[in-house]
Amino acid sequence: MNRHFKIGETTISVLPYFQPIVSMKSDQIIGYEVLSSFFDSGKILDTKISIDRFEDQKLLDGLLIFLLEYTFRQRLKFDPNLFFSFNLSPSQISDACILDDILSLISLYEFPHERIKIEITESGGIEEPLIDVLVS
Repeated sequence: MNRHFKIGETTISVLPYFQPIVSMKSDQIIGYEVLSSFFDSGKILDTKISIDRFEDQKLLDGLLIFLLEYTFRQRLKFDPNLFFSFNLSPSQISDACILDDILSLISLYEFPHERIKIEITESGGIEEPLIDVLVS
């Protein structure tokens, strides 16, 4: 399942995928990082450049919502003990609205919040992360 985002004159197709996270102790899959591939006219785009374009156009929240919904719909295919990790930028973490959106989706899909891990993509600028609410 992919989704199209309009960035300027370009329509970018986003295809989510799950990258396994393996425990070094047990050599078992303990979770998945939810990632995306980006395409323009069928050609794969550089991920970093694509993310920067999404951030410039203020589309990262829409991308995150798409990835959360995709994951929540796919959850029955996965062991219920596994977690899913999502990447957020510092600008997203400092925005209370995205936290409300995440919590709303968790409630809507009745997804256990302890199965969600949030990873900040770069450092700096965060005084008090709002995402702590998800893990407490």
